[in-house]
Amino acid sequence: MALSIGQVLLGDTAKWTLIRVDPPKGAKIEGQFHAQNYTEEISTVWQSIPIPRRAASHEQWIRGETEVSTFVARMWAPTILDDIKGQVNKLKGTVKPEPALGRPPVFRFVWGVIEFDCVVQSVGGVQYDELWP
Repeated sequence: MALSIGQVLLGDTAKWTLIRVDPPKGAKIEGQFHAQNYTEEISTVWQSIPIPRRAASHEQWIRGETEVSTFVARMWAPTILDDIKGQVNKLKGTVKPEPALGRPPVFRFVWGVIEFDCVVQSVGGVQYDELWP
């Protein structure tokens, strides 16, 4: 039986939030809807180590890779007079280095019971369903 994270842990109304950890602390970017197609990638690097006088090499763990979580964030302007450009620009700004830090800021990602500190690596695949003047 397959159950989605949204059904089991979050309920249908849980929205995602990025909370800034670096100064100024506490600034939030809140999603309008729950995160869709949430995935996690966790991997390690192994290497074959040759052993003298043995035909087979030995596999040795080298290091863990950076854990990557991805999701689709939907945004919707409630009326034709509203604009989501500000929200999209806030998200795009999370990947840009800040001069005072010398790097992009650190955030806390919160979505129901899923919570962890992170750096936003990319904001991509931005699509607009409708463009209004």
